[in-house]
Amino acid sequence: RASYEEWGCGWTPLIDDARFIASGTEPDWTLEVSADTAVMSTPERTEWGGVERLEGTAPAGWTVEGRVGEAGFVLEITPEPCTNAMTGGWTPLTAHLTRAGTEWRGCAFRGVL
Repeated sequence: RASYEEWGCGWTPLIDDARFIASGTEPDWTLEVSADTAVMSTPERTEWGGVERLEGTAPAGWTVEGRVGEAGFVLEITPEPCTNAMTGGWTPLTAHLTRAGTEWRGCAFRGVL
């Protein structure tokens, strides 16, 4: 299970040019976003889609909107430190994901900007 998360030793990103990667533990999920691609992974499936809007700044945080699979999503990333509840891994960003009317909280980090 630890290898599923960024701070795990066996995790491999699905997008080479990911701008942000966010994940949470209850339930287990990971969302990778680039300028135009989004991939959401859970232990059950991996769904690919696209990014429709990505905007923000380091001091204010970022908002990403798009679709993965059949559902739209909004990912809000704030510049607040976050500790993964399962692994204790630390990231400098906090994530709030809304998808298909369900809200999840987690941690995030920046990739290529």
